[in-house]
Amino acid sequence: MSATKPATSRPSATKKDSLTNTLVILAALVLGVVLGGFFPQSKYPNVFALFQFFSKAFIALIKGLIVPLLMSTIVVGVAQTGDIKSVGRMGAKSLFYFEVVTTLALGLGLVVANVFQPGRGLPIDLTSHGAVDKAKAQSGWDTAMHLFPSNLAKHAAEGDILPIVVFSVLFGIALTQLGERGKPLLQTTEIVAQTMFKYTGMVMKLTPIGVFGAMAYNVCLLYTSPSPRDRTRS
Repeated sequence: MSATKPATSRPSATKKDSLTNTLVILAALVLGVVLGGFFPQSKYPNVFALFQFFSKAFIALIKGLIVPLLMSTIVVGVAQTGDIKSVGRMGAKSLFYFEVVTTLALGLGLVVANVFQPGRGLPIDLTSHGAVDKAKAQSGWDTAMHLFPSNLAKHAAEGDILPIVVFSVLFGIALTQLGERGKPLLQTTEIVAQTMFKYTGMVMKLTPIGVFGAMAYNVCLLYTSPSPRDRTRS
């Protein structure tokens, strides 16, 4: 009789790793709240600066990976399809999905902000900020014009994703029309996409540190701010 090798349960191991990462992030969140309460900004400015560094450094890493990851994956996906008609349908569906999800996210944010009113009752002095100018309402033509990329570097710096998506789709279509001559560039872009996935995985491992820093930083700041009752007494 031949010995049978035990089957490896890779999916279960992945679920276990995901659960472990979630628990670590939750523990970092709770630890950030607890330690932030013990180190108010007014008494421990150096500790506050450290918490702020953890938070802002992680956010900066997240912002830095969005554009190269998005561009490389879209260009590779479009160029590997090869059929311009399929690419057009896929691009239209992607833009439609982007607009629908963005609208739902905005609607959900408005509902949560108006119904639950998060932050109500906290010792936050809103009078310390100046008047906020109302944003100018955009017409339908302004919104449509916003789809077209005018300055790719500027869009990337400002985190303006929609023009970058349009540029990447059009670039991928142009790359398919090069045929054999475009394969070296396609292979290079594919390597960039794979590298960005690895880079994203490295950044995601720092999520507990970023969550800890963000919570500790905000709690430190909250405990430093005087309450409305104290300001009334003074």
